[in-house]
Amino acid sequence: QLDVNGNQLTALPPEIGQLERLQLLDVRGNELTALPPEIGQLARLQQLSVSGNELTALPPDVGQLERLQQLDVNGNQLTALPPEIGQLERLQLLEVRHNQMTALPPEIGQLAQLQQLDVGDNQLTALPPEIGQLAQLQQLYASGNDLTALPPEIGQLAQLQQLYVSYNELTTLPPEIGQLAQLQQLAVSHNQLTTLLPEIGQLASLTHLDLFRTNLATLPSEVGQLASLSRLDLSESPLESLPATLRQLERLERLNVVGCAALGLPREITGTETNDWGVDPKPILDYYFSRQEHGERPLNEVKLLLVGRGEAGKTCVSRALRGLPFEKEQGETPGIEIHPWQLACPDNDDVKVWLWDFAGQEIVHETHRFFLTERSLYLVVLDGRTGQQMQEAEYWLGHVDRYGSHREGNEVKRSPVIVVLNKWESPGPYEVERRRLLREHPNVVAFVETDCESNLGISELTATIRDVLEQMPSVRRTWPTSYFNVRQRLSEMTDEDQHFLTWADFREVCSQEGEKDEGRQQSMAENLNALGVALYYGQNERLRDTRVLNPNWAANGLYGLIRGVNKRPHKKKQGTLWAGDVVDVLTAGLQGMESERHASIDDYPEEKNGVRVHDFLLELMLDRELGFRAGTHEGQPVYLLPGLLPIDEPPADEFDVAEHVAESELRFRYRYELLPAGLMSRFIVRTHPLSDGLPRWKRGVVLGWNKSRALVLSERHRNPRIDVLIRGGDDESRLELAGIVRTNFDAIHAGLPGGLRGDEELDLSLPGDQFESVTKLKKLEEDGHRVQIMTAEGAKDLDVTPELDRVQPAAARKGGARRVRVFVSYSHEDYKLWNALKMHLDILINAGLVEYWYDGKLRVGVNWDEVIRDELNRSDIVILMLSNGFYHSQYIQGVECERARERLKLGEAEIMPVLYEETPAFDDVPWIKDLQVVPTENGALKAVKRHSPHRRGWNAVQLALRELIADFRAKKDGGRPS
Repeated sequence: QLDVNGNQLTALPPEIGQLERLQLLDVRGNELTALPPEIGQLARLQQLSVSGNELTALPPDVGQLERLQQLDVNGNQLTALPPEIGQLERLQLLEVRHNQMTALPPEIGQLAQLQQLDVGDNQLTALPPEIGQLAQLQQLYASGNDLTALPPEIGQLAQLQQLYVSYNELTTLPPEIGQLAQLQQLAVSHNQLTTLLPEIGQLASLTHLDLFRTNLATLPSEVGQLASLSRLDLSESPLESLPATLRQLERLERLNVVGCAALGLPREITGTETNDWGVDPKPILDYYFSRQEHGERPLNEVKLLLVGRGEAGKTCVSRALRGLPFEKEQGETPGIEIHPWQLACPDNDDVKVWLWDFAGQEIVHETHRFFLTERSLYLVVLDGRTGQQMQEAEYWLGHVDRYGSHREGNEVKRSPVIVVLNKWESPGPYEVERRRLLREHPNVVAFVETDCESNLGISELTATIRDVLEQMPSVRRTWPTSYFNVRQRLSEMTDEDQHFLTWADFREVCSQEGEKDEGRQQSMAENLNALGVALYYGQNERLRDTRVLNPNWAANGLYGLIRGVNKRPHKKKQGTLWAGDVVDVLTAGLQGMESERHASIDDYPEEKNGVRVHDFLLELMLDRELGFRAGTHEGQPVYLLPGLLPIDEPPADEFDVAEHVAESELRFRYRYELLPAGLMSRFIVRTHPLSDGLPRWKRGVVLGWNKSRALVLSERHRNPRIDVLIRGGDDESRLELAGIVRTNFDAIHAGLPGGLRGDEELDLSLPGDQFESVTKLKKLEEDGHRVQIMTAEGAKDLDVTPELDRVQPAAARKGGARRVRVFVSYSHEDYKLWNALKMHLDILINAGLVEYWYDGKLRVGVNWDEVIRDELNRSDIVILMLSNGFYHSQYIQGVECERARERLKLGEAEIMPVLYEETPAFDDVPWIKDLQVVPTENGALKAVKRHSPHRRGWNAVQLALRELIADFRAKKDGGRPS
């Protein structure tokens, strides 16, 4: 083997032909303009990789490589392949992506052993008919060309499993495509397809069909015959209707109809992503066809959100709009006040406006992310007392821009904003750069000057709101009549102080309103949850109660907890909540809230109708990553809410921040236009096992991993960013700690709107602050280039790879091998057990080895049992976390273990049992005991709990998992190490 990739070679010497035993030649990422003809003398060569060079042609001598099995010439400047390519009788893989070819030679049909052909991103206008002679071809990639049609001969590819022809100019598919009996994946996105022929229904093995961004207005009913179909992407297509036969697709797991505006489906139900396979299809199809079966009617409702700092007068504005008198001593809004306002519209039906008045205090800002939504109208309320109007305006307009917007294709749709210049007649300067705000925030539709005490501008504000709402299509959006009626019933029950229903009671409401099918009732619950009408937590014992809840009641309960902990923390330790104090904490936190909006302590009894209300609120707090369990006191949990910790860093004798900053050996950071509220708090929650016993404060935390320490600091006002500074330990320990930090920030960013995700930068190993974008560095590495840095001594060129290796293993950046899917089965009693394992899995994620799933990833509203079974069926490795709680769980034993065992017997998945604690039940389940249980010490099984410290046991578990991943990949690779 000869590997010289990633250098600056301009030529290979003729003597290369003398390497008689050479089997692999890798010269990727150089500057080669030609290959010497002597390359044809490499009689034993099996693999030739020359991608990422500047080749304009391949020498005819390449046809002499009789043993060649893989030829990779991606990313060159080839305009054609030589006819001699057809002499490569043993060739199995041919990759010529990212070149300038306009045609393929007919001799390509002579490649009798070819299994994979990639000619994507060229300038091909047609595929030769000889392509039908490739009897062994399994994968054909021809995306990113100028194809206007596929040859009929494509139907002769009896072994073809994957056909990718996206990003072309196809207007139709040939009927012969129906002959591809083995075809599993068909991608024709970004084409000009106007029709899909009925023959598509003959593809009995098809599992993935990608029709993203085509010109299809209809689908043939024969699509319903695709019995194996599990993924269907129709997003951003001008579909006018869906065939009823889609409901016959019993194996369909994901459906994407985002951007299909003519279907009239709310984005809350369809989801918002156009770059994935979508969401559970059943709720979408039930909603769509319910309109046809039961009729529809306009909702005539909208959410109007008032945001701004505390004491800006948001509540006064809300009262003035509703015609209520001004109250000079109006108190602060403790949480969210939600009031209905019937807005008269002379030329149309009246609109019910739900006024959401948000608390302005910073302690509750991080919960705003649950409620700031798109397609709403926002009032940003300012006042003239502080002289900080521009800073406040930019802060709140930034939040609205990011939380109140969504992307439709290449266009960003932003919710409209009215800036209310309140307390206009009060003393104080009012400095607002209106033209600048209009330029930087084009969704600002008006500035209105108001003063609630004198009623100044309230009529103008009302008229402006009315005009804006008339321009918002979502206000008049239609709902299926059955949904509309159920929603009305739930609202009536809420008005009668009924905050939650049993599942049976909800089903009864649905039946009374005409929806008697149990499956569609569940879809309705999921859809009402998505639409923000009710919170549905599924039929899930493991996620507590099966209930449909009033979302306002749940929101105010969370606010009550936060405010209460802030007022009376456990043992006067800021941010600390003891479960035994919940009654007193809630009472303090709800003080001042209005009973008329279901926010008094009477609305939160410890138990009601069989529901343990306080336990539910605590679980909801954990689910929303507002806090974590930090220990116990008198047998009951103690929680820590990082958003309520002291704001100042620890004293130097406890932890010297300045010294750590100065001595740190690895630095990287995330830069933001606006630091998302609660970002640091969520990070502390997710990584809390590593900060146990180390300093935590509102704006920072110290994490420990072996002998390494990471200082993570947030800066909100000056150059908004998160700084990560790691020191101590060896290179591997620092790399692992960086991996944990990066994986958790990646996970948090993934759930944020695009505009709020930070840009990662790495401080290079040169004197001074030399931060460079990680994305840029990866691109330079991929293209084989160095990075140029300006220093005090002048420009310096730096090799990119060693720099990136400090924060992520090189293999993870190269990609190629699929990440192994890991399913974690554990008892909820063992939350600390799971948190400890999670840190090690985060390291493996950063290493590009795994992606993992556990039931904490269940979305609110999904059918939890179906999702768990689906994830089990998709997993490659199932980790069983053996403990007393694990063996006592009937669901784990009856569903998760049994299905994992079935898949192990079929050779579809591996099982790795992890013994956390010694338990008598271990000997009672022999099939688990007979597996290779970890961790071990000196060849003998030793429970994690018996290791001192426990991290030694977890390190042994990680090493065992790495070995299992390598074995699994080798097995799937036909015995070859990957």
